[in-house]
Order: sequence, then C-alpha cells, then structure tokens
Amino acid sequence: MNIFLLMALITVLTIAYISPASAQNEMECPPTIEGLNECINHHYSQGDISNQGTYNSLLAKVDAAQAARDRGQVDTASNILNALIKQVSAQSSKNITPEVASHIIQHTQIVIEDL
Repeated sequence: MNIFLLMALITVLTIAYISPASAQNEMECPPTIEGLNECINHHYSQGDISNQGTYNSLLAKVDAAQAARDRGQVDTASNILNALIKQVSAQSSKNITPEVASHIIQHTQIVIEDL
C-alpha cells in the first residue's frame, strides 16, 4: 500500500473518532496577552463564558493590560491582570465553567510572569 494512502487513511480514521464536542473546545492558547484575548473570545463563542457582561468585562481588562504594557507600565498591566484573575475566580461556576476559569487563571498567571 502506498505510504501516502496509508497516512491519509490513518488521518481520516483519527478524525472520525475524535469527539466533535471535545475537538471544538480544545484550543492552543499562546501565553501572551494577545493569546489571552483569543482564549476568552474562543470560550465565549463556545458557551463556556455564558454572560455577555462578564465577557465584555474580561476583554476590557485584557485590552487595558495590553495598553499598559504597550506604554511600558508593566506593574499596571500586572495589577490589571491580577484583577482579571479575581474576577474569573469569582465567576467560576456562575458565568464561567470551572474548567475554563481554571485555564484562564493559569494562562493569566503565565502572562504576568512573562511581563
């Protein structure tokens, strides 16, 4: 059997056995402020962040942290991201699923460490 045909068959079978729900919710989030923005957008679109007000507030904090970092105000960016962590923690199991809240918190902590 041709190696390319075999590889194509394996790919098709692999895709067929992946759960659409789990594939839809998986996302590679770069450990950056920009990646945090993408992560929040993704999880809102998937319904893991269920309240638009919460979603808007999270994005506003991420945007403010990005602007502070762009101005060279690293401490301010860090403080804003810590406020985001507190908000996500408070909204866990309410407007954010616990799994996604944990992910966003970990992601944000990595971003803070890398500022």
